[in-house]
Amino acid sequence: MARRLFNWSLFIFIAALPLLAQDSGQSLADAARAVNKGKKTESPGKVFTGDDAQTISLGCYRDKPTRDLFSDTIEISNMTQDSCQSYCRDKGFRYAGAQYGKQCFCGDSFGRYGKLADTDCNTACAGDKQAKCGGVWANSVFQVSNSSADETAAPASYMGCYKDDSSRDMPGPLVETSLMTNAACQSKCRANGSRYAGTEGGNQCFCGDSYGRYGRLSESACNRPCAGNNRESCGGMWASSIYDLQGESHLRALGLGSAAGSSAKITEASDKDAGDSPRHPAAFAVMTWVEATRAWDVARMKSLMTPSAAALIEKIHAQDRQQIIDSYSDPQLKVVRVSPNGGKAEVTLRSANGSLLTVQTRQVEGSWKVGE
Repeated sequence: MARRLFNWSLFIFIAALPLLAQDSGQSLADAARAVNKGKKTESPGKVFTGDDAQTISLGCYRDKPTRDLFSDTIEISNMTQDSCQSYCRDKGFRYAGAQYGKQCFCGDSFGRYGKLADTDCNTACAGDKQAKCGGVWANSVFQVSNSSADETAAPASYMGCYKDDSSRDMPGPLVETSLMTNAACQSKCRANGSRYAGTEGGNQCFCGDSYGRYGRLSESACNRPCAGNNRESCGGMWASSIYDLQGESHLRALGLGSAAGSSAKITEASDKDAGDSPRHPAAFAVMTWVEATRAWDVARMKSLMTPSAAALIEKIHAQDRQQIIDSYSDPQLKVVRVSPNGGKAEVTLRSANGSLLTVQTRQVEGSWKVGE
C-alpha cells in the first residue's frame, strides 16, 4: 500500500514538472534541478516561498564604478544567490545585487543605470554553477526584505560639527562615493552596527561608537554640500557632521531633544524676541531642570519632571545619560522663546554655537514640569 502511494506521488510530481517549466520559462531539466536541489529559479518577478518568502528576483541591471548598490559590499569566494541575499538581509537592506560570480552589493534603491537583458547576467555563481550571479558590470538584483532598517529605525539626531584628524575620530569603515548623502551614510553605519555616523568632505562617511576626541567646531566648518544632494551639508575639511543613530529616542520620550534641524542658526529668534519669555514659569522650570541635569541629580530632576517623564529616568542607559548631559551641559545655554499653549509650553534654548534645543513642559498640579 505504501509503495503504491509512493508511486502515485512520484507520478504526480513528474507530471507536474512541465507545468513548473512552463510557468518559469525554463527548460524541464532546469525546473527539475531547481526543485530537486532546493535552488531558486531566476525568473524575474518570481516570489520565492518557504524560508525566503520576502525574496523576489527583479532582473539584471547595469552597474558602474560609482556603484548602483553602494551601501555595503562583500566578496564571497564561494558565493551563491542565497549567501548574497542573506548577507544583505541580515544587514537590514532591502535589495541585494550579485555580480560577476562572487561580488555582493546591498542597498535600499537600485536601477539608476537602467535594466539589461537577462542574458547579460550570465556569470555562474562561484559557489553554485547551476545559478547565475550577475555578469560584467551587471547585477542580478533581488528584493530581500519588504522594508529597510532605516524605515523602522528612529530618525537620526544631529549632534553637531566635530573636528577630525588623520588618526580618525571615528575609526569605523570609511565609505567614499559621489552619491553621498547624510541618509546614505546613516544607512551604512546602521548596517555596520555603529551608534554614530559622520559625513565629511562632502563625499565621505565614517562610523563609530564614540566621537568628539578632537573637540567641537563651529557649524560653519561643516559647510561642504553632500555630493549626492547639494541641498544639505556633509561635513567639511577635517570636519564631520555627526549623527546619533539611536535618534534621541530617550530624549524624545522625555519630551526633550533637538529642534527640527538642530544645526540651524536662529534666524527669527533673538534675545529681544524673547521679551518676557525667560521669566515665564515654564522657562524657569526648564533652566532649573538643566542645572540638575548637568549634575545628574536624579532626585532633583524627578521633582522637576512630569510623572511619565520621571519614570523613564530609571530606564536610561549610561550612554543615553551621557547624551542628555552633553545636550544640556553648555553653560551659555539661554532661553530665547517660550510658546505657551494652554497648560503646555515649548521652551526654545540656544546653545553657544547657535543651535536650537526644545523642551516640552506641562502644568502639573499648578507647577510647570519638564516632559510631555
